[in-house]
Amino acid sequence: STHDVGNIGSSIVSHQLYDYIKDEELDVLGEPLPKSQMKEEDFDLSFSKELEFIFELGLAPEFDAKTAYDNLPTRYDVQIDDAYLNKEIGIFQDQFGESSQPEAAAEGDILMGKAVFLDEEGNPLEGEGNEVYVPFNPNRLENEEIFKSLHGVKIDEEVDIDYAIISDDPAKLAELLFIEEDQATKLLNEKNRFQLKRINRVEKAEINEAFFKKVADALQWEIAEDQELTEEDFNERLKERLLDSLERNARVLFHNKLTDTVIEAHQLEFPDAFLKDWLVRTNENKDEAQIEEEYPEFTRSLTWTLVEGKLIEKFEVKVEEEEIEERLKSNLLGNLAMQSGGNVDPAMLEAYMNYAKQDQNTMQQMFRQALSEKVLATLEEEINPSREPIDATAFMELIEEDRKGRK
Repeated sequence: STHDVGNIGSSIVSHQLYDYIKDEELDVLGEPLPKSQMKEEDFDLSFSKELEFIFELGLAPEFDAKTAYDNLPTRYDVQIDDAYLNKEIGIFQDQFGESSQPEAAAEGDILMGKAVFLDEEGNPLEGEGNEVYVPFNPNRLENEEIFKSLHGVKIDEEVDIDYAIISDDPAKLAELLFIEEDQATKLLNEKNRFQLKRINRVEKAEINEAFFKKVADALQWEIAEDQELTEEDFNERLKERLLDSLERNARVLFHNKLTDTVIEAHQLEFPDAFLKDWLVRTNENKDEAQIEEEYPEFTRSLTWTLVEGKLIEKFEVKVEEEEIEERLKSNLLGNLAMQSGGNVDPAMLEAYMNYAKQDQNTMQQMFRQALSEKVLATLEEEINPSREPIDATAFMELIEEDRKGRK
């Protein structure tokens, strides 16, 4: 049939096209795009007529990967300061403290209520979207003025709140209050009244040996039953754990900044018209305007992919199967620890490992992550960046700034 002949013809054309790309050693981007379409009259059941097909290829730019850069980012050596250590201990004190739900708000309470939007006469507006549930958590929202205005307020009492005191930027306000940005905009611009609905008060756990043992058990520290755990021992063990986490964050922050530096150092020229056409054709849920808007970020990512490929060859980077499994184990352990409050059953971890290893997409993702991290670690050794000490409190502010900048 004509349909079958068409399929056979398309298959032959595809094979010849990719054989050509392979023989010519062409480094192509995206997929070849046909510039002409076969018509029904072109199908020849005897295959006696010579046909011509025209395809457009997007060729990758030719370049040499640089390994020396101007304006290198700083590699931070994080140190635990007293304020950071005390804050982390305070989190455990809350975790193992006693909770209650009093009738009136006081300092340190976590408050939940709803902001009700009002008409010009001060009456509640009816209908969907005229209420916003708002949490006030002192561990996240450091604003004494707001909490002082709520001290003594009882359940179901109503008060007026000026949310601009927290932030007059809707995006920032939304982030601090865990609400949508359009809701934050309404809170800042439309008349509303806050009604307190819930008060959660935590009596912090007392710092003593029993507290140390609870934390040690949650973090799965190896401690003998008859071993005494002093405050000094506890602080040192906790510092070690915190430093391990902070060092990972310092490495990630540096690698993020280094990736930016590498991309900026390679101003590659791409076949823009071809790539935009290809993106439009292969993303049915996006129109040309969306592709145009996202194109700069696409080319940044593509630049890194191409440079990374050359660095892999230059440094002869390889990833062993054991490294992939170790990364998978680390990721699963972190996720399970968050879900279980710290205690992870080894048998459960093994079961999750065996299940995840059957998923090719997961294992490919682990491979890609391990490969990229190894490339950046090798590049870090090559460039030998300057290192600078920094206390943990200041460092976490840098982490937050970097996170916001990458949204």
